[in-house]
Amino acid sequence: MTQILEPSRARVADAQAELEAASQDLPRNDVVRLEIAQILLRTRHMDSYADLILPAAQAGNWDNVLYYQTQLRSDYELRVVASVQNVQALTEQRQRDALDDAETVRRLAIIIPTGLSIVALLVAAITVFAIVRGIAEPVDRLVEAATLLAAGNLEKRVPIDRGDEFGEIAIAFNEMSRRLQRLYEELEEIVAERTQALQEANLALQRRAGQLEASAEVARSVASIFQLDQLLRQIVDLIYNKFGFYHAGIFLIDETGQWAVLREATGEAGAQMKDSGHQLLVAETSMVGWTALHHRPRITQHVGEDEVRYAHPLLPDTRSEMCLPLMFGGQILGVLNVQSTEEDAFDDNDIRALQSMADQIAIAIDNARRLSEETSLLEATSPIFRIGRRLTTATSVDDVADSIVDSVSETGADGCVLIEFELDPEGVPETLSYLRVWRRDREPVFQPGLRLSMEHSPFPLELIGTLWTSADIRTDDSIPESARQVFEETGVRALANIPLRSGEKVIGQVVALRSVPGRFSDTTMRFYEAWSDQVAVALERARLADQTQQRAEHERIIRHISDQMQRATDVESLMRVAVDELHKELGTSRGFVRLGITDLQPDGNGRENSSTEHADIREGSGLDSTG
Repeated sequence: MTQILEPSRARVADAQAELEAASQDLPRNDVVRLEIAQILLRTRHMDSYADLILPAAQAGNWDNVLYYQTQLRSDYELRVVASVQNVQALTEQRQRDALDDAETVRRLAIIIPTGLSIVALLVAAITVFAIVRGIAEPVDRLVEAATLLAAGNLEKRVPIDRGDEFGEIAIAFNEMSRRLQRLYEELEEIVAERTQALQEANLALQRRAGQLEASAEVARSVASIFQLDQLLRQIVDLIYNKFGFYHAGIFLIDETGQWAVLREATGEAGAQMKDSGHQLLVAETSMVGWTALHHRPRITQHVGEDEVRYAHPLLPDTRSEMCLPLMFGGQILGVLNVQSTEEDAFDDNDIRALQSMADQIAIAIDNARRLSEETSLLEATSPIFRIGRRLTTATSVDDVADSIVDSVSETGADGCVLIEFELDPEGVPETLSYLRVWRRDREPVFQPGLRLSMEHSPFPLELIGTLWTSADIRTDDSIPESARQVFEETGVRALANIPLRSGEKVIGQVVALRSVPGRFSDTTMRFYEAWSDQVAVALERARLADQTQQRAEHERIIRHISDQMQRATDVESLMRVAVDELHKELGTSRGFVRLGITDLQPDGNGRENSSTEHADIREGSGLDSTG
């Protein structure tokens, strides 16, 4: 049996060798080579089954032989047949593909000459395109740059990346752009300078127009506003708003001529300075004081360089300051003060405009003062009439005294003293009586009812009998030292003496008082002068009326008592009526009648003398009757 199988196995081995040799030229991953590898593997498996079948047959194990032949061998045969068929199909496909490739090569042999011609044409076209593009691209860049340059982009430059004529054109173009840019920048600088100069000129014109407008408004205010405080308020506001300065203020010289008092100023600082009573001495201790003293302007463009300047803590940002005198008729009325936060803030136009305004302000102040005094005088005539009517209707000295106090209080005084004199037969005052004492801000030291000899009067007779005023008793040499001491002890700094005359006689005086120094205005003094005559007449009339009334009352009491006594029928009734009526009318706590008994006795010369032996109290009031 072995001899039968060996030839068959040898032929299979030869076939396997041929297949393996045929597949060596194929690529390792080729499908046909892989399929041949499967055929070789499966045929070797089938050959190995012979080694299994032969022992089983020799052993007579035919069931195994039958199993190997029917199951394993038939299965591998099918697989080998399938692989062979696949190889055959793949081989045939390869042959067909080879035929197709041969046909393609044959066609290419026909098409290639035509393709080469087309390629040559394409190469020529590309070459021409490249040449045209090499010329058009720099031209386009130049056109683009020129377009941007014409649109105003003077910073545009053409890249220089060629050494030919186009590179030279780019260099020339860039140089032209740089020159145009430089010219444009120079032109812009010139335009900016001209524009700035024009703006400065416009600002100067606007400022000048504002100054002229402010001057015109000041002129209108001078002509239309006669109330001094309102006028000064409007003027400082005009200077502040139209000139744009940091601070503006107006100082007025007080009655003593020693102080420049801030009357009006701008801003919160100005309000605080006014409230605190800010004033500067008329001396070389401040710019305002220097101007008021010398009647000349003082201007500093750098405040740190002026040794006279006074730096107020409420105005810390001042860098320039100007003080202009307010002059009218050769008299200094005040000072216009202007301050700025900038150095060199005042030019010639500012100085001229403000000096013109200062002159107008001085005229306005004088007009306002005159009108104010005239108005005050006119207003005073009404109080004179009203007070005169009240004095006329007064029926007692107390009513007259009340009217005097009310009248003096309306003149701005802080107090007054009403004194009445008792005259000797020659009409010279010898005793003074305080009828009324009034103080607005304190309790009076002297009280009504006080009577003193004229020797204790603080004033000599020549001062008592004249109308005069003292703005400050401390500096007034006409005030006697005794009077100065009395007034300083009672808190009086200024006064006005108003004599009360009846014909040629001085019957009293009214002393108007102030707690702070200051002159009584001419209007007030004229009022006092006109008013004093009415007061003297009213006081004398009231005194006579009081005396007449007292005499009438006495006569009434006497007449009433007499009537009651006449009705008495005996001595006891008479005494009781007398005591009761006297007690009732006089308001006494008690009363009695003492009766004396007189005996007549002869003296040593034979004449009779009377002598009182005893007295008897016959009637009393408020006491028990005794006998």
